[in-house]
Amino acid sequence: MFAFHPLQVEPVSWTSGFSFLFGSFFGLIAIWQYLLFSQKQETQTRKSNNPLRHYYVATTSFILGMLAIPSIVIIPVMTFILERLLPKERSFIQARKPLWPLILWCLLAIPIAILTINSQSTEAISSESSFWTRPLIAADAITFYLQKLFIPVGIGPDYGRSSVSVMGHWWVYVSWLLPASLLLYILYTRSKSRLWLGGAYFLFLTGLAPFLGIFAFEAQATSSVANRYIYLAMLGPAIALAYIVTKPKNLGIPFLGLAAVSVFCFLSTSEIANWRNDEVLWKHALLINEDSPIAHQILADKYREKKKWDLAKQHYQKVLQSNTTSPEVHFYLAEIASIQGDKTSAIPLYRKALKLKPDFALAHNALGIILLKEEKYDKALIHFLKSVEVNQSDAESLHNLGKTYVHLGKHTEAIEILRKSLKVKNQRSNSKRSETQALLGQSLSATGQMEMGQIHLETALKLDPDHAVANKILADLYYTQENYDGALEHYKKAIKTYKNNEKILYNLGIIMSKRQNYKKAQGYFEEAITINPESVDTLTNLAIADFHLKDFQSATEHFEKALKINPDVADAYYYLGDIARWKGKKEESLALYYRTLKISKNHSQAHYRLGNYFMRNDKVRQAIRHYRSALKQEPDNKRVMANLKRAERALESGAM
Repeated sequence: MFAFHPLQVEPVSWTSGFSFLFGSFFGLIAIWQYLLFSQKQETQTRKSNNPLRHYYVATTSFILGMLAIPSIVIIPVMTFILERLLPKERSFIQARKPLWPLILWCLLAIPIAILTINSQSTEAISSESSFWTRPLIAADAITFYLQKLFIPVGIGPDYGRSSVSVMGHWWVYVSWLLPASLLLYILYTRSKSRLWLGGAYFLFLTGLAPFLGIFAFEAQATSSVANRYIYLAMLGPAIALAYIVTKPKNLGIPFLGLAAVSVFCFLSTSEIANWRNDEVLWKHALLINEDSPIAHQILADKYREKKKWDLAKQHYQKVLQSNTTSPEVHFYLAEIASIQGDKTSAIPLYRKALKLKPDFALAHNALGIILLKEEKYDKALIHFLKSVEVNQSDAESLHNLGKTYVHLGKHTEAIEILRKSLKVKNQRSNSKRSETQALLGQSLSATGQMEMGQIHLETALKLDPDHAVANKILADLYYTQENYDGALEHYKKAIKTYKNNEKILYNLGIIMSKRQNYKKAQGYFEEAITINPESVDTLTNLAIADFHLKDFQSATEHFEKALKINPDVADAYYYLGDIARWKGKKEESLALYYRTLKISKNHSQAHYRLGNYFMRNDKVRQAIRHYRSALKQEPDNKRVMANLKRAERALESGAM
């Protein structure tokens, strides 16, 4: 009965269930040796027959059993029940067994029990089911096991009877009737049968006690019942059958017992075939329970590995129908939604995963990435800090935390974190390490360590020459150093990825303007202005490019639009003054040049234009004053220098 019942196939056939088999092996040795110890206490006649050696073996086996699987802590209770069933060789008073050996076992078991209970992540399960429901869940589990014990059909690896799903059915409120009725039947049998059948029944219940849900356990989120939980508890039904077939009034009963065991052998043989491989097992699981969360999760995992997102999503959603407390399932659904571009669905799923498992580093990191892309840097920072706190050696979380610090302008903190990220080896692609080097280079440059920053940026591009971030940051650095050739080279690579980056387009426009390639400059500025139509700098420089291309109408329109946004743009008035001068509107141009100097008194080009104006009108002293002001701003401007000398000679000639 104990060996061949179909319910025993799972712990024997399933590698992951081996701990139940191994722990129960030591548990049975502990019971056997303790019963020998108990018997020899009565028959001990001399020291050479010292029963304590059996107790030592029993205690060692009990400890080994608990180390294999903590549920073995119930062995003292099972042993106590079996000890009461031992035949008494002396009077009742004399035959009382000392309790100290079992009390010692209980003391050994208490730390294991407390440690196991505290190590279980059961907050989500506890929140899903109130404490008052646990007796109902326990009674339902007992009823389920009794049904499978007497009618062992529909055996499978997962029944999907989570506490949430069980409480959703009406029959949970009456399922206690079967175990209660069986107990009443046993109590009303004659005394000897009551002793043996009652003992067997309580052995059965005791063996199941750790898995009945009175104390929540992690696996309960998927199913409160499983074949492997009954392995040791099967000792009770085995003893009951042994009693029934050895004490019959009807000689046919032993043959019925033999027939029952034969049926069990046949069913077990058939059940073993279902454990040949994963494919057979989980197809069988869905035949037994089409809503099996474990089967659906395994299939979902396989589809996710194959990147069949819709099929994976379908199976993960099936899992949530019976297991709403799995943080991993919520996380994977969030990942799929994120991959499919549905950030609106991904964010609440990530938050649910974190509610169920607050220290879920992967979920913190993934949610942080979404917030980082949405430029919610402060919120992203919270999640990356938590992810790094949980897993300080995770290169990606360190990288993302450093990246967030860069965006927040906290470059000192970024340098420290990014350096830590680079120390984690062989965990990321060259592309990721390149970006980390680039960000580190940016932060070093921002803190004045330009030379070191440039080294890291160049290292980044050695790892990945086309890395967009590295090219962009190095280009920005070259741009600030006025190394426009270097900036242009790297901006051209970066723009392939950052096609709609206003800053890159603007800087490219400036570089082309400095090269006097105004046609290309105009194109870059026009792209930039479509991204940010209200950018005064872009409008002004676009208008300047228009001006140099002799497109005065467009230039005027763009200058006027810039001035509507900001009336104090000196260059706009200067170039409008030039346009008016070319159109022969001298007074208007003069007023515009003066307006330019009112905003920017050191505007060299406006001073130069006014100098020319006064020179043409024989106002040499005023011309000299403006030329000299222009020359202060541009000491090497040969044109201004020549006009100043000409004016000074004219002044000397006039004075003479």
